[in-house]
Amino acid sequence: MTAEQFPGTPVEILYDEGHAVYSVGLPKKAADKLADNFCNAWAQVMALRIKLKATGQYNAYDKVIKKYITKGYAEVAPKGYPIGSYAIPHHAVWKKEETKTKCRVVFNASSTMLGQLSLNQCLKKGEPINADIWAVMMRFRLAPIVLVTDRVKALSQIQIK
Repeated sequence: MTAEQFPGTPVEILYDEGHAVYSVGLPKKAADKLADNFCNAWAQVMALRIKLKATGQYNAYDKVIKKYITKGYAEVAPKGYPIGSYAIPHHAVWKKEETKTKCRVVFNASSTMLGQLSLNQCLKKGEPINADIWAVMMRFRLAPIVLVTDRVKALSQIQIK
């Protein structure tokens, strides 16, 4: 891995040439500490499991989760979960398409326990990265040729340390 400090970024960005992925750390606030939330995350996952089994969607969700684990987007919590660790709860979002219903996993970094901070609350706020839609539309209309791309594969090549 090669480490680079990009101008204007407060975190180190690593590039793994062997796997062609970038790895970045989260810009955490120094004073904030995440609490052990395993019981909360476990309860949410068990409730989700019951709901998905009742609606017949469990196998589809399980398949997507296993794909996330295989690709390295998520990892299985180890047995004997380490005390003081933080787990991000997740849930399913279903999108109906013409031929099938597509499942997407949403990780909830805003999940909190009573009197504790969420992961989102412990991270520094960055500049908005969404483009100004008015400016985008004007550039789109003025250009003689327009290129459109799907960034899903590009974003999946960034790992969070």
